[in-house]
Amino acid sequence: MRVTCCILWSLIAFVHAPLATHASPVAECSKSVEDIANLFEIRQLSTSDYEAKSYARFVGDKFLWFFTWRRSIRFPNVRYHSDRAAVFNPEFELDVAVQAKILAKDLSEKMGIQFDPRPVSEGGHLLGDGGFRVAFVHPQNPFKVVKVYSPFMNGPKTITFMIQREMGMYRYLQEAGVPIAETEFPYPESGIVIQERMTGGSAEEIFGEKGYVRGTDRALDHTLALVERHDNLLYPVMEERNGVISRVDTSTGRIVAVEAIDSGYLYRNIHRDRRTGTYKLIDW
Repeated sequence: MRVTCCILWSLIAFVHAPLATHASPVAECSKSVEDIANLFEIRQLSTSDYEAKSYARFVGDKFLWFFTWRRSIRFPNVRYHSDRAAVFNPEFELDVAVQAKILAKDLSEKMGIQFDPRPVSEGGHLLGDGGFRVAFVHPQNPFKVVKVYSPFMNGPKTITFMIQREMGMYRYLQEAGVPIAETEFPYPESGIVIQERMTGGSAEEIFGEKGYVRGTDRALDHTLALVERHDNLLYPVMEERNGVISRVDTSTGRIVAVEAIDSGYLYRNIHRDRRTGTYKLIDW
């Protein structure tokens, strides 16, 4: 009887023990942007198995799986392909305007609708570019954005890795109730993503270079709380898969390696939905 009671008390104490989380929010990294980029590319080139099969992991405390319900994250078996991939040169990147002309032509052929490569300010569909993709306003729906991974910015292995990550993370975050822009992946093998267009501006644009102060906007506080909660849960999984997770510290602008969810410098990846007043991730 005494042994049984000891076992029960041990189990109760075990269940109620606090969960461990990674250091947050900032763990400074002394590496330069180039060093981190090189580490990231080396990691990609050594993990070709991600191109050949799905990769799934449970998210949560691995020691308390019997007592707690855990959500899983799955990175789908999608392989990026582009006839233009052979032209990628890490030492040289085409001007965005040139990329836009080529990618608009490819999108027009693939989707059967005409994309104008000129900037929106000049009556075209081009919105801009990031580190991986070029974005256009949907020609048939001004409330949607078409993002396409550019083979002129990254090689096919890295793009494959990032598409799998984007698709896996989207499903996980959506099911977890994190505010996130509605996104479709109609042609994942071509790196094409269609997303609802947020017209209320990014948190960076709204709150300026001084950055957001917690407590200023309840809607943004709500989104940030959910992002941080799941960032902690996802961190071990993404660290295992990525090898290194880099982002820019929102307060100092320096490179750090701490996040699983990339909310961007000054939360530039969190945009306001003008219709509802909520803030949603447009990138992650």
